[in-house]
Amino acid sequence: MANYSAAGETVIEDKNSARSEVNLPVELGAQIEIQIPGENVRYKAYSLGMDKGHFLLIKPLVVAKGDTFETKLTKGTQLVVRYFHEGALYGFSSEILETVQISRKVFFLKYPESVEKHNLRSTRRVECLLPAKLRADYNVIDSTVVDISTTGCKSKVRASSVNDIKIFSTCTTLELKLRLPGYDDEFILNCEIKHFVKSSDVYELGILFNRLPVKVVEAIKEFVKHSFH
Repeated sequence: MANYSAAGETVIEDKNSARSEVNLPVELGAQIEIQIPGENVRYKAYSLGMDKGHFLLIKPLVVAKGDTFETKLTKGTQLVVRYFHEGALYGFSSEILETVQISRKVFFLKYPESVEKHNLRSTRRVECLLPAKLRADYNVIDSTVVDISTTGCKSKVRASSVNDIKIFSTCTTLELKLRLPGYDDEFILNCEIKHFVKSSDVYELGILFNRLPVKVVEAIKEFVKHSFH
């Protein structure tokens, strides 16, 4: 049975007699963060899949030259794993079961016995199809907003339009430009990408808005309100 929580609530799901393993909704290609307990730095990685109840397979992003992080990732290393999914932050403890070197190292992580879920959404979100442009530093990318609220949205971009996926995690300026129905002017929204997942030839981006002007917030509220009628 699924767990539902109000915004800000934390739900902890453990193994129980009704199910032999916890539910872990992490998609193929999802961006995750890994951290060694006791260290302050978090590193980004990608999900390569899982064998439910047994292991997860991940590949860390390329780290800066001279960074010794990957040398610490050996069999038996304890990790804290976090990722976003559908407006919620998931976290759990794990350990490295095995490492395999192909073109780069990939890591088999122990499947968790408990998962913590923190629901972050506090506003109503509505599905939509709004053409938009995403500016990441000097890169301008065509995108489509597929759901939106006053605090964030989900946007899709074609993988072929992205030269380097790292721009989503390293860019210093991120803006989303879109036009809402009923408004002549385009709105420019300052934002940040909280997570992204590659599905086929499309990237799905989870976007958080930052410091939106009152006019923009009210316009989004009206759009969401009328979309439910």
